[in-house]
Amino acid sequence: MSGVRSVFNGFEVKPPEDDRPETIRVTVRVVLEKDPLVNTGPMSVGVRYTLVRLTGRMTRETERQAAERDVWMAFGGDTVFKQIHVQP
Repeated sequence: MSGVRSVFNGFEVKPPEDDRPETIRVTVRVVLEKDPLVNTGPMSVGVRYTLVRLTGRMTRETERQAAERDVWMAFGGDTVFKQIHVQP
């Protein structure tokens, strides 16, 4: 029978990831700016320790949801505090 029974992941990140607040903020900002569903103009990203806070206004609920999902995907971390208001 052919196929793979197990895989050993020997990859190591060098240098290790830097989880300082400014690094997290920049990473989140880049991910949001690359998402065509999100207009980052009226939004700001703040980070304290590992708490990410999104603030601003958006025109559609789907845009707000996409922004929140992007933060979780980029950050994968502890807490996201959302203060985004939808205002058509």
